[in-house]
Amino acid sequence: MGPENFIVRINNRCTEQEFVSIIDSVRKHGGEIVAQFPKQSTLIITIDSSLKEQVEAMPKVELVGGIQIQPKPLRRIRVRQRSTQ
Repeated sequence: MGPENFIVRINNRCTEQEFVSIIDSVRKHGGEIVAQFPKQSTLIITIDSSLKEQVEAMPKVELVGGIQIQPKPLRRIRVRQRSTQ
């Protein structure tokens, strides 16, 4: 399967070094960090679905859940110009 987005919740007792080591491990396995929130101990990552079990098996990881990230549609705004005459 192709890459998917996952939200990863990390144990609150995780130190800064352990948080960084989880990020490094995800990158080492070909994953991408979409967003990281160290204060909330949360990551949004893009990995192949086959790597989900490896991330779940990490000692400080509490939860790995799939999410969908879709771009917002752009609205077209039409502007009419008034003539100066």
